[in-house]
Amino acid sequence: MQAPRTPIDFNSIEAEARRLRAEAIRTQFAALRNFIGGLFAPKGHGANA
Repeated sequence: MQAPRTPIDFNSIEAEARRLRAEAIRTQFAALRNFIGGLFAPKGHGANA
């Protein structure tokens, strides 16, 4: 069944979902890296300075 009045562009939806997913992964990775860096960095240096 077609609905020509409200076309849904699945390609753009998928592209947006991929972009958001990649952005979330980058954010989580950066936070994790900062956390681990803070654990192993000498006192007074790193993320917790």
